[in-house]
Amino acid sequence: EWAEGGPSFDWRTFRAIQPGTFMHEWLTETSRLHEPEEFYFFGGLIALGSAVGNNVLLDDEPAVRPNTMTCLVGTTGSGKSRALGNTVRLIADALPFNRDTAHGVKLISSSGSGEDLIGQFMYKTKDTTTGEVTAWPVNGLYEEDELEGLMARVSRPSSTFRSTLMKFFDTSRPVSTSSRTCGL
Repeated sequence: EWAEGGPSFDWRTFRAIQPGTFMHEWLTETSRLHEPEEFYFFGGLIALGSAVGNNVLLDDEPAVRPNTMTCLVGTTGSGKSRALGNTVRLIADALPFNRDTAHGVKLISSSGSGEDLIGQFMYKTKDTTTGEVTAWPVNGLYEEDELEGLMARVSRPSSTFRSTLMKFFDTSRPVSTSSRTCGL
């Protein structure tokens, strides 16, 4: 436990968190709550990543898309779920997903398969004259509330969930899937 003499975490010492920025305002407000400030620090990074989505590249060689894959770890009752719940409410209020335009942040949780996960990050439109369906990527926040459930899903025989998650974390290209079936 942090309170029992472990390393200290003080976001106020980070030079990158300046007054007037979102992170400073967010952490100032959430520091008044009972959950550990670490959870809100990472929640703030999740919120920033959700806001910019794939529209920002990190200046590196080659340029890198930001990936804010975050795992909050703590004992039962330490406040992980409350802190993440506050973060998700902030995102839902500030950047609500509009199903008609696909703008905002789509909140996604506990997908059943890799293919379903990819489908959740898609917005499909249908041309009324040709009937052609086009899929567009959406900005989304995927949330798993229990590591145990995620591990069970990725460990299933023939599961595509693990490899699909790895693509979301590791690839610089859009994540997609395809399959072909043919019957006689």
